[in-house]
Amino acid sequence: MRALGRRGGWTAVLAIVVMLGAGVASASAATAPLKVVLEFDGTGTFSATNQAGTEQPEHADVALKWSQTYAGDLQPDGSITFQATGAGAPGEVLQTPAPAVGTYHFTTNNALDTADCSGSLPAAPSPPDPVATYQGGTLTVQSITSVDQNNQTGQIHCPGIDQFGNAIDDSGEAANLAGAFENYLPDVLGARISLSADELKSGTVTKSVSSSDAVAQLPGSCADQFGVPEGQCPMSLSWSGTIKVSIPCGVITFSDGDAPPVGTLVNPGDIVSTGAKSRVEITQPDGGIVRLGPSSKMQCVSQASFEPGERSTPDTLKLLLGRMWGAIDDATGGHSYEVATERAGTGVRGCAFTASVQADGKILFHVIQGTGFIRVKGKPEVDFPSGEGLLLNPSSGAYTMTTAWPAADQALVPAKQQPPKLTGVRLTGTRAGRPPKLHLALNKKATVTVQIQRGKHRVLTRTASVRPGSRVLTLKALPKGRYTLTVFATVQKRSVAVQESFRVT
Repeated sequence: MRALGRRGGWTAVLAIVVMLGAGVASASAATAPLKVVLEFDGTGTFSATNQAGTEQPEHADVALKWSQTYAGDLQPDGSITFQATGAGAPGEVLQTPAPAVGTYHFTTNNALDTADCSGSLPAAPSPPDPVATYQGGTLTVQSITSVDQNNQTGQIHCPGIDQFGNAIDDSGEAANLAGAFENYLPDVLGARISLSADELKSGTVTKSVSSSDAVAQLPGSCADQFGVPEGQCPMSLSWSGTIKVSIPCGVITFSDGDAPPVGTLVNPGDIVSTGAKSRVEITQPDGGIVRLGPSSKMQCVSQASFEPGERSTPDTLKLLLGRMWGAIDDATGGHSYEVATERAGTGVRGCAFTASVQADGKILFHVIQGTGFIRVKGKPEVDFPSGEGLLLNPSSGAYTMTTAWPAADQALVPAKQQPPKLTGVRLTGTRAGRPPKLHLALNKKATVTVQIQRGKHRVLTRTASVRPGSRVLTLKALPKGRYTLTVFATVQKRSVAVQESFRVT
């Protein structure tokens, strides 16, 4: 599988958009939290002058930049519990620390020595993980937790010359002054803001933050720190940034090939692609699963609104290439998947489906569990049962109902989620006035429903419990004419169907 990435636009001719959500779970399912992602991005400037107003001034400017990401659990009451950053169990953020927390420019020009240097200001060895907390409607988020004030990493270089023209090393002085705000971290670079449960109803909350929102303010002087008279060590810090809280499309819980690792969060804008011999599974915040087959490509596009306390997770996924299977736990009632195109929308209210892009650009949609539907602009919605599907032209909105289900699509469905196998369906004895016999074979005991239709009128419906193996059912006699036979086999609400036309002579 190819790497997870982002892209602003697509030139693909067709796209399947799967919208997930608009459902409320049963009481037991609703108690489980939903995953959320918190992103804290910001930039800042720190300045300090040691021995200001004397003949030995040293000055440092530091440009800061950070981007911290946290994984959290949104509780049914609207509160959030954030997890520690770093590699860990699936669902946690995989943090890759930046090589430096900022860049410095240090100068000294006096009777003793001269230096003018710049470079990266890295974090001190083993910096503490940043922490985010949410309590009583107040969100507190940390960004940078340490800087290398003592040049313990040896990454700060500052060559200079003394009063005799000899080369000297001012790296220690540069690190010491450029990192003079270390004693006040992480509070001076952490934000504290109000965030109510109501604000989370949109699914995404973005707030601008600045130095005024910091947990603590940086003192205006570093005189005590360096043992100089008050007024000889002024320092200042200002920063601004954004805090964004959103529900991700899901977390990767299985991957093979060159795939993003298990635990990677898939956020809006991310693209997941599989290679010819790889596949991936994404577990959604409400427990739904999406599986991509080989040579497939899917993008998480956006998210709609949700209500804290409800199990609606309306992510929008776009299948651009290949095949996918999607399913939601049976305990979550009302969940729906929708395949939307420019002229029509199709989907399933319930639990499981497959979708695939055909060679001619059409979309084959098949419902395994639940009720399928299609909406075309200006026309009433048409529903169809599980076991059936449709072949949709996404550009025109034209479609045909079908029970066709390619083997490659079926192969995506886990064994425990498979409907029964229904084979050998045929009618014999189709003579007027004689009861025809229906032949079929099942791999497991199933509820079999037989429907016979003449034009738009259903003339026969029969349901029976049928044991596995080859079986024969005797149906009622029919008059001469053309008919359509549909046979459904259902186990644990998962259905498969076979349809064929026949003539009674």
